[in-house]
Amino acid sequence: MNRVNVEISPAQWCEIPAIIDLLSAAMPVDGITSARFTRQVLLDPSHDADGFLVAKSGNTIAGVCVAAARNPPLDENDAQRGFITLLAVDARFRRQGIGTKLIAAAEARLAARGRSVVLVSPYGPGYFTPGIDIAAYPAAVNLFGKLGYEQASRPISMQTDLWQLKEPEFVEQTRRKLALAGVKIEPYRVELTRPILDFAQSEFGLDWFTTYHQTMQSILRGDDAGRIVAAHQDGKVLGISHHDGERFGPIGVAASARGRGLGHLLMFATLGNQKRAGLRCAWFLWSDDRTAARLYHAGGFKEIRRFVVMRKGHA
Repeated sequence: MNRVNVEISPAQWCEIPAIIDLLSAAMPVDGITSARFTRQVLLDPSHDADGFLVAKSGNTIAGVCVAAARNPPLDENDAQRGFITLLAVDARFRRQGIGTKLIAAAEARLAARGRSVVLVSPYGPGYFTPGIDIAAYPAAVNLFGKLGYEQASRPISMQTDLWQLKEPEFVEQTRRKLALAGVKIEPYRVELTRPILDFAQSEFGLDWFTTYHQTMQSILRGDDAGRIVAAHQDGKVLGISHHDGERFGPIGVAASARGRGLGHLLMFATLGNQKRAGLRCAWFLWSDDRTAARLYHAGGFKEIRRFVVMRKGHA
């Protein structure tokens, strides 16, 4: 097959419908709809039009790539990091070097913004997946590997059947023990607004703050207060949990309070709220094998996808 000539350039707004069609066809397990693409790319506060790239053969869009970098960065380390959040090539144009050209253009754009490390693709808040789905897109894993990317981690996505939800006996025992110590597990109420937000930012960073802040606004507009659950003792928040429809998390416990069973109590409180809302399942995109064994298996979560985070460059 003769290689087609393609031009790499920033996308034009009139091309967005064709780009979404390409992404939907090329990434069938990820459900990239117009609304989702708009939320996670076009409405990203750090959206960079020059990092939203397409490969065109004549007037036909053959591929798309999105390069992102948080602006302002979260911290000094984040100031070195750039992300490739999407890469797709039309099936008719594959194996012609188009993916390689798009990646090179994305790397050049990120380098121009002072980013010396490129990650695929754990970019909050706009990531579609925490990495490349190993089973669904093995060719992409191989391509990035050939271009010098190393495998940094292998996160997993998990799901549980809420209709079959059962608490292990130790959860109730833990609940009683912590209640005697003055620990309360309860849904969001307005008095907890600043304690939860301050906890989210100090323990886990700006992404968590943003997620909980946005959900509080939704609750104040009428959503169920049980979308957020907090564990607190003596006026101090020890842990928080969250859900958005079927999507479970993020959930976290203060480093100083771990090992007491708070994670299990928060998890089952949130899963119970999801079940009472009439949801059939709960799922999340990102964890690791260690956390799955320590926490999520007790809630019936099972692995449904495994990803690989790819990394290139040094800070």
